[in-house]
Amino acid sequence: MGTLSMPIDEAAETPKCSPGTSNTVSPFDISPVPNIKKRTSTRGRKATRSSLITGSPYKDQLTKSLEKRAPKKTSLSVPGVRNRPGGRGGKTKGLQKKKIRPTKRYDSSSDS
Repeated sequence: MGTLSMPIDEAAETPKCSPGTSNTVSPFDISPVPNIKKRTSTRGRKATRSSLITGSPYKDQLTKSLEKRAPKKTSLSVPGVRNRPGGRGGKTKGLQKKKIRPTKRYDSSSDS
């Protein structure tokens, strides 16, 4: 077998492009990567520092903030009326179990 010795023309092999431009196309040129914006949420926990609570000035600050946040108890009772444990006012009608009565079964074998 003989070898083919054809002269290869380098000019015919490379495409004619202007210098400085490349003919390769990257995936980012076709479809650029979308810029994902970080969601800023107003909900959630606020960042606090971790520290030992006992015996620090942070403990005083924490207890004051908890006292401000705690709901104040308001009395809705009418003066002169006491809550009695056996009184009428405390009953609520919720889901109650129905009493299941035993059904009468008739035996078909005792017809004679």
